[in-house]
Amino acid sequence: MPSYDSQQNLSPAPGNAPPRDKKIDMKKLKTCIWRQLTGEQGTVQPTKFSTVFEQLPQLAPEMGEDLSPHLAVLSVLHLCTDENLGLEATDENGDFTITKDLN
Repeated sequence: MPSYDSQQNLSPAPGNAPPRDKKIDMKKLKTCIWRQLTGEQGTVQPTKFSTVFEQLPQLAPEMGEDLSPHLAVLSVLHLCTDENLGLEATDENGDFTITKDLN
């Protein structure tokens, strides 16, 4: 059986830059989302997550490219626990509505 050098047929690895850590101030992100949910009335208005996420770059421009749907969902989940909020599924591509939990 001939010897086989596994490195012989490999192409060189691409020269990708190392990933950069995302740094988000979660407290500030939660505050931005909370203000968006409560508005001027001071009470939670039912709001779709997609609407919240679309408006976050205007509310917190310094978060810029570090902001991701994943981090925004985590912030919403924290707010659900902290402020007794509820989540309701919608029929729109996995979107959901954030509401005040009436239980």
